Amino acid sequence: RAEITSRLERAASANPEHAESQRLLGDLHLLEGRAEDAIAHQRRALRVDPDDLSARSGLAMALLAADRPGEAAHHLRQVVARRPGAAEDHHRLGVALARQGHLAPALRAFEEALRLDPDHGEARRNAARARSLVLRPPGAASGFPSAAP
Repeated sequence: RAEITSRLERAASANPEHAESQRLLGDLHLLEGRAEDAIAHQRRALRVDPDDLSARSGLAMALLAADRPGEAAHHLRQVVARRPGAAEDHHRLGVALARQGHLAPALRAFEEALRLDPDHGEARRNAARARSLVLRPPGAASGFPSAAP
């Protein structure tokens, strides 16, 4: 992976306007646990191509990894609006909302993910967790994990 990262870093430095290099480097940094670097590269990709849904989704995942679920939800709403048939996008939005304590909208997002993909195990578990928490008194901890990249 270090070789790939090194090549992508050279390509991104040589041509900072190449959105795909920026996005891929952001994806790699996220996998390496370097959320802030991932955020920077995904933002660069979006400056070049604001319509790149993969970069917007990647930015949202990096923001979730950096414990910034409000910002992540903002970007995921945009992704879901333009790619409404992708179950994973709805699931990720649900995670971002749940981590902010917005359990009813999170539950709706998880249920939409399940409508689109009834076999989505994480969405099923998170929907069940959200349902149980909606019934809990206010202030109960959510315990929602990060969405997988």
